[in-house]
Amino acid sequence: MKYVAGYSNSIGREPILTTYARSYERAFTLVASGNDFMLWHNPAKVIQRAQRSFLLGLHETVLSSKAPRLEGFSNVRHRIVHNHADSRLKFANACMDIAARRYHGGRPGTMLRDLEPPSAIRRRWIEVILNEIWLTAQQIVP
Repeated sequence: MKYVAGYSNSIGREPILTTYARSYERAFTLVASGNDFMLWHNPAKVIQRAQRSFLLGLHETVLSSKAPRLEGFSNVRHRIVHNHADSRLKFANACMDIAARRYHGGRPGTMLRDLEPPSAIRRRWIEVILNEIWLTAQQIVP
C-alpha cells in the first residue's frame, strides 16, 4: 500500500499505472477494492492485485519468480490450520517439493522440525522457510 501512496524504497518509487494516492488510507482503499482485509497467501492473487496498480512492479517480478516455492509454503501453513483431505494432499505435495520426502502421518510439525539435507549449515525446515520468506520480502522492499 505504501508504494501506491508514493512511498519509495532504496531504489526509488515503483512505476504506478495511475496516480499515487494522497494517503496510506486512500491507498488501502484502492488496493483492497472495498474489502476490509486482503489475503496474501496466494502469490497469483497478489500478483494480480499488484498488476492493477503497477507496471512490472517489484511485487509482480519477485513473486512471479518465487511463486511455486511460496505456494508450497502456503500449503504447509494451510495444513497446520486445516485437517481436510485437500490440505493433507497439498501438504504432501509441498513436502516433496520443499524437502524431497513425505512425512509419516502428514504432520506439519514433524516436517518443520526436521533438518534439511546435509549441507554446510544444517537448519530445520521452519528456519529455511522463514528465511526464504524474509529474503523475498527484502527483495520487494529493498
